[in-house]
Amino acid sequence: MFRRVVVVASVTCGLLLSSISIPTSAVEPQVISTPMVTRKIYAKVSAKRVLVGKKFVLSGKISPARKNVVVKRQRKVNGAWVNLPNGSVKTNAKGVWKMVVIAPSAPGQLNYKIFTPKISSIKAITRSIQVVAAPKPVDPVDPVEPVVIPPVLKIAAFAELHPAGSLTNVWGTYENVSEIDTLEIEQLIATDWVVVSTPINRFQKAVTSSWKARISVPLTAGMHQFRLVATVGEVRTPSTPVSISVIGPELNFIDRLGPGSPSRIWGMDVARYQHETADGVGRLIDYKKSYAAGMRFVFIKASDGYVNSSGVMTGDNRAKRWLPGDRTGAQAAGMFTGFYHFPGMVETNDKSLIIKDARNEAIQAAARLASLGGYNSMDLPYVLDMEEDDLAGSGISPIATAASISLWVKTWLEEMTLRTGRKPIIYSTANYISRTLLRSDPVWTQYDLWLARYPCKTNSSGKCVTTTHMDHMDIVNQGAQPGGVAVTPWGTGSNIDWDFWQYSSSAVGKNFGIQNGSQVDVNVFRGTSAEFRAMTQTTWTPSEGDYVVSNSDVTLAATYVNANADLPVILTVTAKRTSNGAAAVSGNLKVTNNGSSISGIKIVTAGVGQWTVTLPAAALGTVWNLNLVYTDTFDFYADNTTDFTLEIPSSL
Repeated sequence: MFRRVVVVASVTCGLLLSSISIPTSAVEPQVISTPMVTRKIYAKVSAKRVLVGKKFVLSGKISPARKNVVVKRQRKVNGAWVNLPNGSVKTNAKGVWKMVVIAPSAPGQLNYKIFTPKISSIKAITRSIQVVAAPKPVDPVDPVEPVVIPPVLKIAAFAELHPAGSLTNVWGTYENVSEIDTLEIEQLIATDWVVVSTPINRFQKAVTSSWKARISVPLTAGMHQFRLVATVGEVRTPSTPVSISVIGPELNFIDRLGPGSPSRIWGMDVARYQHETADGVGRLIDYKKSYAAGMRFVFIKASDGYVNSSGVMTGDNRAKRWLPGDRTGAQAAGMFTGFYHFPGMVETNDKSLIIKDARNEAIQAAARLASLGGYNSMDLPYVLDMEEDDLAGSGISPIATAASISLWVKTWLEEMTLRTGRKPIIYSTANYISRTLLRSDPVWTQYDLWLARYPCKTNSSGKCVTTTHMDHMDIVNQGAQPGGVAVTPWGTGSNIDWDFWQYSSSAVGKNFGIQNGSQVDVNVFRGTSAEFRAMTQTTWTPSEGDYVVSNSDVTLAATYVNANADLPVILTVTAKRTSNGAAAVSGNLKVTNNGSSISGIKIVTAGVGQWTVTLPAAALGTVWNLNLVYTDTFDFYADNTTDFTLEIPSSL
């Protein structure tokens, strides 16, 4: 999310030129000669002299740049050019090539020929390097063992409780990376240190580097010690041990492999950006790879309320293209799935229009969920993506007041809850929520909160600088929170009661199964496995035929308790499918008297297919000849007008 881009392609120049009439006599044929492209190969050696058995580098480029050109090297032996094992490479997109070579064990001069076997027009070039013997010490000295700075090991969750047998992440830093041959994690078992089988994943290579590994928590409850060991040659240097506390196994445990202290349940969110390619074909997401990388849930864009000037729901059409495959593929891989709706809020502060628009978009989202068969036990609640957008008519309206935005959001949430039996989740930033939701309304804290905030590192002047996903993870591991300083209905700053946190939008997609080369948003869940699974417990299956464009017949009915003189009359009006008696899941009601509007009437939605109608007080002997007018803009149901007569006084 937070990455909607509007691209406007200009064709004005071409259209204007095509409309200009040029006399044929004014156009003279021209002969255009195409210059021949001269390609060259360049090469350099990393050193003029190298010790026997040591590595050196041959590198260069092809000009003009060209990708995947085979570059080959041959060595001159006894006057003849000889092919060498691993003696060829390919250029990258910038035409650059590189070969790492190990010098022979004997001194001498190496002569190489560098050429492109598949492009004969490129002239071969030669390069030489002198191999020399290692200098012998004048006086024998005792061998000096290499000095290694002990690596720093951090297990951010060492003070927390870990369920026995679960998977968890450990992370930290190590130094002198150029000298270290191997890094291993060891566990103290009885009196012996034993290497943990899980290898370490090196994410960075610098003077001070970060590392991250996944380990299985021991099956025995109690305190367990771990340490990091660096090896240089035959010298092993351990770090200071750290401890984790292990408790009995947690029922239905979900692996906690994301950043945090302790590690948190990890997930991502996807939209068309993680599918579409430059050629417009698109690629599926490899959710098995996502799961293997540690992802345990994914939020999928499922619906979009934006309608363009031609009446086409472009965002919604793109979302529904990928939704079914994403949900099926993710759940088959073992991941939980959630869905989110991007709004197209009407740009007005008219309350009646706001309520109608929000209800319609909730019906749209419920219909999309119904197309998947409803909620199953692997589904998280639907999410309302609460943010503005640069595209007019898309997102939350930028001209609406806080009261209007609060009314729209509240209406959408309540309507979605009513239809699906689950309270949706709100997604936004703490700053945006603080500006747009009226904190005086206690309703907000009934809904779970998914916050977006990408923490940053600061420079010497305190200014935020660009950060990578690894930087974000390090900051989260150090105890960062998503709230900032904003005041929200869920709390303030670090005390905000959040459930999900989108902590980065810059994770390398290919590491998590995204096959089109894009980056991906990543998230963590704050709570336990039990709290996570509690969000998936309420299933919902729509009635057969609901949310299907079929213009099904409906039956309207009105009831009331008493109609007394000089008092308002309260009616309950229901709309049910004639075929099976199920409540109509969409539609609007209008009530007239003898075909004319009624001054002072109030109509409020009271449930799916149900309204509460309040008629103004009338005198004794009044007869209401009511017309109940039902219409459905989604065409799930046919329009219906039913007459209903009500006398004052009377009762049913």
